[in-house]
Amino acid sequence: MLRLIKSLNSVENVKFILSSVPQKRYNSDIPTPQSMPGIKYTGIFINNEWHESKSGQKFPTINPAEGTCIAEIERSGAEDVDLAVEAAKCAFRFGSPWRRLDASRRGALLNRLANLMERDRVYLASLETFDNGKPYSMSYTVDLPMSIRCLRYFAGWADKNHGKTIPMDGKFFAYTRYEPVGVCAQIIPWNFPLVMASWKLGPALATGNTVVLKPSEQTCLSALYLAHLIEEAGFPSGVVNVLPGFGDVGEALVNHCDVQKVAFTGSTEVGKLIQQSSGNANLKRVTLELGGKNPLIVFADADMDYAVETAHNGSFFNMGQNCCAASRIFVEEKIYDEFVERSVERATKRLLGDPFDLKVEQGPQIDEQQMKKILDLIDSGKKDGAKLLTGGARQEGMPGYFVQPTVFADVKDDMKISREEIFGPVQQIMCFKKLDEVITRANDTHYGLAAGVFTKDIDKVNYIVQALQAGIVWVNTYNNFASQVAFGGFKMSGYGRENGEEALQRDRVYLASLETLDNGKPYSMSYNVDLPMSIKNLRYFAGWADKNHGKTIPMDGDFFAYTRHEPVGVCAQIIPWNFPILMMAWKLGPALATGNTVVLKPAEQTSLTALYIAQLIKEAGFPEGVVNVLPGYGDAGAALANHYNVDKVAFTGSTEVGKLIQQASGNTNLKRVTLELGGKSPNIVLADTDMDYAVETSHFGLFFNMGQCCCAGSRTFVEEKIYDEFVERSAERARKRRFGNPFDLNVEQGPQVDEEQLQKILQLIDSGKQQGAKLIAGGARPNELPGYFVQPTVFADVQDDMRIAREEIFGPVQQIIRFKKLDEVIERANNSDYGLAAAVFTKDIDKANYIVQGLRAGTVWVNTYNSLASQVPFGGFKMSGHGRENGEYALRNYTEVKSVIVKLAQKNS
Repeated sequence: MLRLIKSLNSVENVKFILSSVPQKRYNSDIPTPQSMPGIKYTGIFINNEWHESKSGQKFPTINPAEGTCIAEIERSGAEDVDLAVEAAKCAFRFGSPWRRLDASRRGALLNRLANLMERDRVYLASLETFDNGKPYSMSYTVDLPMSIRCLRYFAGWADKNHGKTIPMDGKFFAYTRYEPVGVCAQIIPWNFPLVMASWKLGPALATGNTVVLKPSEQTCLSALYLAHLIEEAGFPSGVVNVLPGFGDVGEALVNHCDVQKVAFTGSTEVGKLIQQSSGNANLKRVTLELGGKNPLIVFADADMDYAVETAHNGSFFNMGQNCCAASRIFVEEKIYDEFVERSVERATKRLLGDPFDLKVEQGPQIDEQQMKKILDLIDSGKKDGAKLLTGGARQEGMPGYFVQPTVFADVKDDMKISREEIFGPVQQIMCFKKLDEVITRANDTHYGLAAGVFTKDIDKVNYIVQALQAGIVWVNTYNNFASQVAFGGFKMSGYGRENGEEALQRDRVYLASLETLDNGKPYSMSYNVDLPMSIKNLRYFAGWADKNHGKTIPMDGDFFAYTRHEPVGVCAQIIPWNFPILMMAWKLGPALATGNTVVLKPAEQTSLTALYIAQLIKEAGFPEGVVNVLPGYGDAGAALANHYNVDKVAFTGSTEVGKLIQQASGNTNLKRVTLELGGKSPNIVLADTDMDYAVETSHFGLFFNMGQCCCAGSRTFVEEKIYDEFVERSAERARKRRFGNPFDLNVEQGPQVDEEQLQKILQLIDSGKQQGAKLIAGGARPNELPGYFVQPTVFADVQDDMRIAREEIFGPVQQIIRFKKLDEVIERANNSDYGLAAAVFTKDIDKANYIVQGLRAGTVWVNTYNSLASQVPFGGFKMSGHGRENGEYALRNYTEVKSVIVKLAQKNS
């Protein structure tokens, strides 16, 4: 996680640990702390009101400097979680005060909150020190300014989260909107309580979400006071809710089906459980900022004094309770002995004591459990043969949880202290000889959060920055953060970012024929739709291959930051049977354009086209191993999803399997996951529409590809005034639909993919009849055809609670539903676990815009349906998956963002 060691002094950039003279001058600017701050809030904050816990239970929060109880806090439980989530859900409802608030007003509220924190800076810093144990000088000059700056930074983004207008082929106009996810659970750790709350709240509130925040049980006090300031700032009721409590509260939030997003900062072990729970529940979006075992590499040409001091700060900052701490310091052999000697000297001068004393550099560890864990790892270092040069024990004569600043030399890569995250004031110094050797050793870890390099050689810098597998790389500095610069990890350090902004044409006939033979879709569709879309997709992403630009980012102080977009690694791509060539192109295009390698598993029903394209990939000249194709059953997909050397899974298919893949990620190496899943997509037809066009387009939106399309318009809502006429015309059109031999160019509909799918469709048709829907066309298997054919089927008088209106049929079955009012149809359209696509047909632009804002779907078509393009992102809300395919957005699925921060001799703007 964080953690800045950058000065906030306007005159000079000062390291957090300073020599005695500069420190005296620096500390003279810090106001006197409140060493016994009054505790004002200990309850549960829901709907801008304070509550006692439903269970009546409380728990103590402890002063780690003395080991004594500060206050008793209300302990939230499952009932309190339900109340808080319901409050956040109500605050997020379409048309609520929060949803209708102008984006600029959201920014104004965040700025007002930042101003209130500035007003109460001394109290908040004192409270943070009292509850957490970090030195007050750090709370006041680092944590509070960082938190305030973060809120102000995202306040500025509130009205600048722009979508895009996108050129499309044909007579269509496309644009994207960024919409809030919904109810966000935010689970924050104890090491930086205020900063982590700000990092989570800032972007969530700027973009219009609602929040249930769970602070760590060790450090609730500052989050509870922040809740009071949120109310004072004027945020509407239910927008932010704060639940103090233990792990069961976080677990309940993660498993709650009304929570749409979880943002978690903490241990990798808990992060994996959260990923699994997402797959067990409603596939909520997950952002994880987890542990690290971070390398800091010091070359012989570095400035020795500066490198020693900065490495010391990198290891001991915040008592070492910092997931991006410099916990593996690699020093070039030529200067190793001198570096070790100076590091020991610096550690022995580090002052421990009362965290309210402005001269103190190091306070206590957070609690007794953490202290004992650190001491156990120190003991393991001694037993494994590392050389203990200073410290190594609990500080005597102090009542709290103090650990001496500890330095080990002669540390080997396989020692426990070199592999596990210590999260304490323990510096491990290791020797290296060669550049490639140290890169290999630095990357030899499950983690990939942060790294640092010290050298004056720009060639070494550029070489090593590219090679290090870490989300942020500091050059001749360490622990420098800014709200403008993205932060997050590679590998098992989590995923997501906090802060910042961020050969077929020749064989077209053969491939179209092969797809029709293997899949059953009409050849005219394979040739005119699937192949052209696939070819365009590959050409589109070929054009992105050299344009996936990072950014240069202005930072305060004498620092320069830039980002690099780097490939994720080995990508497993699991594609469905309904669009074999197209889904393969959608997956391969962005993955290969961004430099990844791929293992592709086609559906067992339709492997032939994927195997032929594998031959074309070889013929095109791709190097060996870049694309690999594995035909097979679900066990092959399961093996890929659970493989530790797979870094990313992209899956298109059922929601049930998507949940299993999300769970598998949490059970293994937290591989990145993109899911494009099921849908029950509403198509809303208003009375003012062009009737002929709406009937034909709705027919196409449902029956396209034999209804085997996850964005099929499977719930057609028609305004009451035109309902009967629309139903009559739709039934007439369905009866005229020609089905038969898919190689006949006059045929519109081929067979379903297999017997199993056929039987599923027929069973759902039967359920519709049994539940009272009115069957007006089709409804059976045609006797005259030998394959897996289903008659084009139309139901009228369908009710929202019928199975055919709730479940994905994935077949040629149109359900037409009556509605009266605009807000009614929006609510009913959204009453689904899915959120993949939707459409509206009307000539009234105000109604169109209103409905577009109200529908919870990843794609909304206006007066068209199933219009797709390589340039336009595609993906779902809710349990229709997460991540996007196509467009520039697809590149994000296949890249890691690496932030590089460089120390400048002098910055000139």
